[in-house]
Amino acid sequence: MDNKKATSGGGVMVLAQAKGHEANSLGVTMQGANPCPPHRFQKENIMYGNMTLGKLIAWLEKQDAKLVVKDGFGFPHSDRGDYAELAFSPLPTAKIGNMLKHAKSAVNATFTGWKGGEFKMIGCTSVYIGKDGECGEEITNTHFKYWLLTAKGG
Repeated sequence: MDNKKATSGGGVMVLAQAKGHEANSLGVTMQGANPCPPHRFQKENIMYGNMTLGKLIAWLEKQDAKLVVKDGFGFPHSDRGDYAELAFSPLPTAKIGNMLKHAKSAVNATFTGWKGGEFKMIGCTSVYIGKDGECGEEITNTHFKYWLLTAKGG
């Protein structure tokens, strides 16, 4: 096994290239292996700057599910910009709990690309907010801050 170390959020995770390791529902193996295929923004198994489905779910799980935020998202679909990436339909307001439900529903789900093809979404899939058939806007940490600043209820 060829292990490589990368820092992530102040911690260290081991990224391994190994066959035969089962991934959990977010696409992370028990051994810390990275089951994700190489990506156009990826260099040596280290993803730069893209929010992933797994990170999005982890953040949403830590929030109050009853909070209603501005510029949230709804149903998932394949992004028009890159069919192998995931987009969520934009909503003017959304409950954190509903956004979490939609995000979790996309894990290990297969979506059809705009021009065909089947694309399975896993924990390391990049995520966007955009209308079906349009290129989405990348979800970033700024969205997290904005959602908390605009949150009501709870």
